[in-house]
Amino acid sequence: MNLRRSLQGLFLLLFFLLFFTSTTSFSRMLPPDLFLRSDPLAGMIVSVMAWSAITVFLPALVVVGSALLMGRAFCGYACPLGTLADLGARLARTPHEEPSWLRRRPGLPLLILLLVLASSLLGFSLLAWLDPLVLLSRTTALVLQPWLLEAGRAVLGIFRPLASRIEWFWLSDAELHTPRYWLEGLSVAWMGGILALSLWRSRLWCRAVCPLGSLLGVLGQRAVLARRVGDSCVECGACEKVCPMGAIGRDPRHTSRSRCLICGRCGEVCPVEAIGFLPMKTGPARAPNGGWIPLSRRALLAAGAGGLMAGLTVRVDAGRAAPRDRLIRPPGALPEPLFLDRCLRCGLCMSVCMSHTIQPSLWEAGLDGIWSPRLDLRLAPCEKHCNRCGQVCPTGAVRPLSLEERTHAKIGTAILLRERCLVWEQDKKCLVCDEICPYDAIEFREVEGMRRPFVTESRCNGCGYCEHKCPVQGQSAIVVARMGEIRLERGSFVEEARARGFVFEGSREEGESAPPSQSREGELPPGFLRP
Repeated sequence: MNLRRSLQGLFLLLFFLLFFTSTTSFSRMLPPDLFLRSDPLAGMIVSVMAWSAITVFLPALVVVGSALLMGRAFCGYACPLGTLADLGARLARTPHEEPSWLRRRPGLPLLILLLVLASSLLGFSLLAWLDPLVLLSRTTALVLQPWLLEAGRAVLGIFRPLASRIEWFWLSDAELHTPRYWLEGLSVAWMGGILALSLWRSRLWCRAVCPLGSLLGVLGQRAVLARRVGDSCVECGACEKVCPMGAIGRDPRHTSRSRCLICGRCGEVCPVEAIGFLPMKTGPARAPNGGWIPLSRRALLAAGAGGLMAGLTVRVDAGRAAPRDRLIRPPGALPEPLFLDRCLRCGLCMSVCMSHTIQPSLWEAGLDGIWSPRLDLRLAPCEKHCNRCGQVCPTGAVRPLSLEERTHAKIGTAILLRERCLVWEQDKKCLVCDEICPYDAIEFREVEGMRRPFVTESRCNGCGYCEHKCPVQGQSAIVVARMGEIRLERGSFVEEARARGFVFEGSREEGESAPPSQSREGELPPGFLRP
């Protein structure tokens, strides 16, 4: 038991370490998406939806191998969400008894797995809602990371005066910026519900819902290592009472291998030491398998039909076909249908974004686009010298790009709303969009005796600095739309941008003043307004 808890703690620590060091040199040794790459269910679903083998999921073969050897050992020793469930159950002293409704429906987890697989055949992924590794990754990005940063800001505020007094300027001048995300409340509610189930009954989510665990349970039906009960068993029932997964039935000699975590708790409490975990063909007694759960034909058909109906619902969803001019994806995102098929909605790209402009979608992309990353350029711009999102994407839904390629990965084009613009509508002098544009895509022309802004589409990359900094309250007077975006499955963004006539080279840095030649004699330089 001590070994198991140590391994659980080690893997949980590794999960968070990889997540929070995803932009440091540590990520060169171990990829931040290692746990996601090790998810065989995610690999299967993404490969089916993309109709191609996604090689980044090769580490998942290790988990598949562990299931063939030891059943659901991954769930019992390495799954970070399972570890959190065990920790909560231990602190709350949660009972292990099987709920009566689950006892009457032992095939429920397999039906949910079938539902997930069937829906993926028609292009609708339920991983964002049901896969434990995806769920925990996204919750860490949208909830835990902001909470920790906000707590860090509070601690800094307490120690800042003391640090300034003793001239620890590295501490007194330190700043932490807390990101804000849409759907944070929904993330808290969903993950809170999962953990609440585990506080009611130990690992109830794992045994009743989790499709990844069900898949590993199916693979582990004939696992080499299994629970075995000897002839010395006195049928005291102690093992049944401590099993966190309800894998031991009324007859303690029978084990549901689709649930057994190989945790060893039953062996620890056995008064006659009749329980061991041994290879199938060795040991003191036969290990009857209570794991093949009988499923009626009606239940199988209902689960398959439900998954197909979910996929069809997404395909006919009006949101899927509706115009999405303001739906801006991260630079390097694959073409929209392929992007939605590959994206896990794991939140890694959101967590590493320098400006935190990448936000989770709700209805902007239809039903199948919920939780997928989009850019909220009113909230923050897309930094010109940042390519982190593509570097951490586990499936290549956002391609990893060099900075040069990223600069040419046009994500949209700014559109000036003249009826909201201070210059066009109220004849006021405002040069914010011109001054802030890092691509020098705003030019002023003489119109009706006054210089007014225009967007040079061939130079606009869609970064959103203009939209973010526009002083107009509410909706910005200049917004970025998807018009002219470059999204490639393969090939060079530099070559594609040049072929389309876009010019992004030689643009000025953020905040650099526009060339003085744009000012006429007698006028103030750009960026200055008359009192």
